[in-house]
Amino acid sequence: KQWTQVKSKIDAFSNTMLESAEEPFQIFLDNLIEDLWHLSSHHFITENQKNFLLYSKHHLEIDTCIIIMDFAEKFSFICQDATQGFYFNNNTATVHPTAVYYRNEKDEVDVRTFCVISDASKQTASTVNIFLEKVLKTVKLEIPTIKNVMYFSDGSPTQYKNK
Repeated sequence: KQWTQVKSKIDAFSNTMLESAEEPFQIFLDNLIEDLWHLSSHHFITENQKNFLLYSKHHLEIDTCIIIMDFAEKFSFICQDATQGFYFNNNTATVHPTAVYYRNEKDEVDVRTFCVISDASKQTASTVNIFLEKVLKTVKLEIPTIKNVMYFSDGSPTQYKNK
């Protein structure tokens, strides 16, 4: 069995699926070597990103915060005592968790967490910008010393990069 990426026919996203596969030994070996090459470069990048984040947290200035973002998309609602009609309800919620690291008045690195929950059906760069505006507005009110922001995200190109 192996994990494969299957392109969706409906939208631009792909799904990961566990599939059975049979192939000659040499093809398996060639695929394994290629996959290990991709894995080693991925590991190198993630280790460097992790180290940079730790360094940035350790050397955080009083006027700078680090915002770490993730995008959990489209959660469906489940109600225990719902009526039969609710079964056909296709409403979803988009959850956008965010952690904000900053240096507090005791000169210690502190963290505040935020979560924006929305009924937005599309996860686009403009949706993320609206979520960030809400988080930044709260950060400016609660931590008025912040003048600079460093962003870290999972790098999802469809949500975090403007086209």
